[in-house]
Amino acid sequence: MIEIVLTVAIYGGIWWWLGSGRAPGRLDRLSRGLRTEHTALIMLLLASHARVARSGAVDSLSSPLVFETAMRGVFVLAALALIVPVARTTITLSATFRRRHLAIVALIIYTGAAALSALYAVGFLQTAGKVAELATLIIITWHLASRQDAPSALMRTLYLVVILEAGTLLVSVLGYFLAPALFAKTLSRPGFVFATTLEGPLGSANDTAATGGLLVAVAVAVWLSRAPDHRRWIWPALIVIGLAAVTLASGRQGVAIVVGAVAVVLWVRNRQGFVLVGLPAFALIWLFGGGVILDALLRDQPPGAVETLSGRTVFWDAAMQAFQRQPLAGYGFGGSKFSVLAGIGADQYTHLHNGYLEALVGVGLIGFVPLMVAVVLTVRWCVGNLRRGHHVPLAVMVPALLAQNAIGQGFGGWLNTNLVLFVLLAALADVQGRSTPAAPRDVSRPRPHLRPRARPGGGAPAGPAGAPPSRPGTR
Repeated sequence: MIEIVLTVAIYGGIWWWLGSGRAPGRLDRLSRGLRTEHTALIMLLLASHARVARSGAVDSLSSPLVFETAMRGVFVLAALALIVPVARTTITLSATFRRRHLAIVALIIYTGAAALSALYAVGFLQTAGKVAELATLIIITWHLASRQDAPSALMRTLYLVVILEAGTLLVSVLGYFLAPALFAKTLSRPGFVFATTLEGPLGSANDTAATGGLLVAVAVAVWLSRAPDHRRWIWPALIVIGLAAVTLASGRQGVAIVVGAVAVVLWVRNRQGFVLVGLPAFALIWLFGGGVILDALLRDQPPGAVETLSGRTVFWDAAMQAFQRQPLAGYGFGGSKFSVLAGIGADQYTHLHNGYLEALVGVGLIGFVPLMVAVVLTVRWCVGNLRRGHHVPLAVMVPALLAQNAIGQGFGGWLNTNLVLFVLLAALADVQGRSTPAAPRDVSRPRPHLRPRARPGGGAPAGPAGAPPSRPGTR
């Protein structure tokens, strides 16, 4: 209960700050003209934070209607009530095909496969609820991509999600020192710096570290850009918050995202500086402190833990065996706890720690192939923008999300911040990837190569296309 109360308070404070005119730079009036859409999305994000407490598959099936599940349903219904009246007048499948929004079409098919899987899923209520959350997210994004100002609307929505998550990280980091009973947990493995680990009610340690790494990547990209607001105080502050979250949560996912994403940003923004400064600095740090860093990253794990990636490979092997038994339709969207983990006695975990396998087992090839189509289209947009140096703060999210999807919950399981960001980025790839029709020619203004030229001998200039000049009273 305290998790959702804290999240509502954080989101409410950020919502007020963004609309008060006090936010700097590109964050000022971020939701102007998008109040309904952003309110619905916030309701959906609140649903993702109202998590059910960890329990086994048998406990979940025997008592599925717990308080947290009901609360998630309330938030999802509120989001639907807000977005459906405005979206039903803008979204049509024919217009989506005409605009060549192929990634959105692929995600719609993926959602349809997820809905179909609820009919034969072991945990019907859990799967149906997750499908409802996914469908609501698709409707919101589909509507944003159908607006006339679609690129601006999608980009502002992406920055909104980043700022909301930054607020949760800030509270978590402060809470680690001010309220350790809620935020500082003693886990089976020690942290990088302290014995306790940042795992507050706002998310697990791995999710917190990965989100912190993503926040660092976006803030560094904006800070190194030439945008008018790149010198604002907020971006260095977000870098500090993200690094603190990664360090206190002791998540190696976050460390990998920070190193990889920052390297990409530095390479795109200043290749000479990356080669002359970045690489030598990294080499010196590793030369003099590599042993200490490696010991902290290993976290005193028992023998064999590194080879199995902390037990992940055991989950992945079981997932592949389950997929081979039912490859086409899967076992139910987001239902790996019942279909895979329960079979190996690990149903106290909620997912497979691999979003690709989560989708493959959940919806089978029928849904996995469309999802990968959306991934490929988004990656193509990302690579093109990074090469040109356009929209780097948003494009750098893509490799970070792909990495998180490979070793964590990612965006292939069910509704979370990763899925929200990925769907919005896929829609942005559609909107910016389509060819823009040529603007109609203004025939009232002469073209540059047909401008009147002075006639030899100092006469009056000829008219357009060499026609003689018109005189008053003549045709």
